[in-house]
Amino acid sequence: MKWRSALSSANSLEAAVKEVSSDLSADFPDGIDLMLIFVSPHHALRYREVALMLHEKLEIRELIGCSGGGVAGAGREVESGPVLSVVAARLPEVGVRSFALDGEAVLDLAKSERGWQELLDLEAEHEPVFVLLANPFECPVEAYVDGLDRAFPDSKKLGGLASGGSGKESVALFLRSGVEEAGAVGVALWGDVAVETAVAQGCRPIGVPFILTHCENNLAVQLDGKPALHALDQVYGNLTPADRERFRRSPHVGIGLHAGKSPYRQGDYLLRNVLGVDRERGVVAIGAHLQVGMEVRFHIRDAETSAEDVEAVLSRASDRVSGVCGALFFSCLGRGQGLYQSSGYDSSVFRKHFGDIALGGFFGNGEIGPVQGKTYLHGYTSVFGLFRPRGWS
Repeated sequence: MKWRSALSSANSLEAAVKEVSSDLSADFPDGIDLMLIFVSPHHALRYREVALMLHEKLEIRELIGCSGGGVAGAGREVESGPVLSVVAARLPEVGVRSFALDGEAVLDLAKSERGWQELLDLEAEHEPVFVLLANPFECPVEAYVDGLDRAFPDSKKLGGLASGGSGKESVALFLRSGVEEAGAVGVALWGDVAVETAVAQGCRPIGVPFILTHCENNLAVQLDGKPALHALDQVYGNLTPADRERFRRSPHVGIGLHAGKSPYRQGDYLLRNVLGVDRERGVVAIGAHLQVGMEVRFHIRDAETSAEDVEAVLSRASDRVSGVCGALFFSCLGRGQGLYQSSGYDSSVFRKHFGDIALGGFFGNGEIGPVQGKTYLHGYTSVFGLFRPRGWS
């Protein structure tokens, strides 16, 4: 298994394609089994030519990709100006199958796990790995990941939502040799391939955990048998002035997904926004569907916390994973330079723990990755996928 990453900030698309192709050609004399491409909106007028031009330079069997408001590759993160990033992989003894779906098809498949298996001609026992890309204006993303989770419960899924503009026509998905008009594209990999994921949600817990004892849809009504707002006020009242300000700017809740599991570590929670409070009823609105018995813990997000979290997540990943050949990176437009006040932080932490392993990806309108065994759509998160041959432990 061989992975390589290349990036070009050339102004012209011809020059960018020539540069990345030149960087890759010597490493793939027998062709590229899978290429992922990420393109900034500076090349938007020529999106339809990008994949075709790469095919003219290189022998590529399967290709997917998307536009990104920021792009990562070859050890860099570029969040302004023209950029083309490509990740190429040679995957011996690995099946590779790309696909595309419109929004209606995604909803239909979400109702039947056999539909996904028949579409891909794969069974759950194959345990395929999925890379998923979606147009956020066209694809019901939660149905996309939920349907695949039901059809392939033991498979890892990761990816992101295309970015680069404010409407459905301003973002692009790439498939094979052109632009795909459907709402979602993806690729399934099976055989001698495995992926480990590292999901950095960028938050730290505050206060004590509570058990959700009464809820209505996304409303936390009671925590530990008392009004949920009482618990929130209790936590807030014990914070330092600096943490109070952080919480006011970005109030979050970590949800423990498995009733009875204890203890939850930082990173084990699914992070969701606090949407608001109703002081008259004493309830707290949370951006998630809630169930009685869940553990709930309030969280803070800021640049310092996010930096500590990505360091911890990638450190743990490097300790538990060996044989990594290549990696993909899906991050939020709200991270990067806007969060850290400097460019390239998450990629630099990756290099610290994994060295010069090929890494490529983009900054999108949402990130797809697992938490506690289930796949979710995230925000303000960095998702890393670490690819290796299945035989490595």
